[in-house]
Amino acid sequence: MTGGERMGRTWVVLFSFAAVLVSLGCPRTPDKTAVVIELEPMYFTLLKSGDSVEVKNFDLQEMFDRAGKLFEAGRCSEAKRLYMAVASSAPEASTRGLALFNAALCELALGKPGASVALLEQAEKLVDPEEGARVAVLKMQALVELGRFEEVLRLGEVFLKDPLAAEFAWSAHTSMAAAMAVDGEYTLAEEHLHKALALLLEHTPIPEQYRNREIARVYFKMGLIYRDLFNHIEFHLPVERMTVDMTDKLAILRHAEELFLACVRLREPNFSPRAGIQIARLYEGFAISLLQAEVPTDLTELELQVYQEELNARVIPFLQRAAEIFGRTVNLCATNRFPAQWLKRASAGKDRVEQQIESLKRTIQ
Repeated sequence: MTGGERMGRTWVVLFSFAAVLVSLGCPRTPDKTAVVIELEPMYFTLLKSGDSVEVKNFDLQEMFDRAGKLFEAGRCSEAKRLYMAVASSAPEASTRGLALFNAALCELALGKPGASVALLEQAEKLVDPEEGARVAVLKMQALVELGRFEEVLRLGEVFLKDPLAAEFAWSAHTSMAAAMAVDGEYTLAEEHLHKALALLLEHTPIPEQYRNREIARVYFKMGLIYRDLFNHIEFHLPVERMTVDMTDKLAILRHAEELFLACVRLREPNFSPRAGIQIARLYEGFAISLLQAEVPTDLTELELQVYQEELNARVIPFLQRAAEIFGRTVNLCATNRFPAQWLKRASAGKDRVEQQIESLKRTIQ
């Protein structure tokens, strides 16, 4: 179908084997209609003019365009069907490979990383060399989702040996960081995230950095590294060791808070509210660690009571800080109309911490 014919049709109706999928009104002369028929896995077009009917192959570029619009609208299942139709009928191997790549992207968006990897392994045999990097990057992301971290590391080591375009390199570094963090290689994971962040900031104009999902993701992942380090520290006697542990845990909390705050400031709809919730949980976690710390065994009953009251009094400010941050995150979500799930989680966290505060206050004379 030519561009003129596409602009000239009145109704485009996409039929499945048993049902109509979509009907769109488009400008066209009143005496012609174009009907798009789908008989899996084939698509074709009927051009009707009066009593005559002309059958033409469905335009592949139009299928790509339609699938892209469906994907952007969140209708990933429908988009995948169109991409798979192209993959089964396009004459050029590179076009079939690109269609498989796009179908894999849909599967990943649908939460099916295994299906995504299977399609990408088909696509990598068909795409042009310059598209191979794009396929490899998405495969690394899908493997991370599957928890196949050894494969991520092997693929990343090969992939990052040679210079890469920034759009591929930052994503590969992010996937490598995820795999290394799982293995407890926090220093190496942080190095990869710093490289990813540097590439993103260098190649993203400043006005476009605000609300940028990938920049927010990297800051959030960096914050998670320090959150994990924070969670690993527990308070144990003797007192000298406990003092050092408390100092270290609080220092890590501050650093994690800075990274999560950088994410919050971007006002990205998903990672920013999650970062706010993480900051609040850090303060809540510090308070819980204090309450669960080992207690000296040589205290008398009266001394133990005084010790517990004093401990509770020192814990309350950390919980109050957590409640304050949960509250700010609630306001952030409401003001920016972020997804409701984050507002609910922040609100539930605020309620939980406030109940803990009231409970502790009742123990202090």
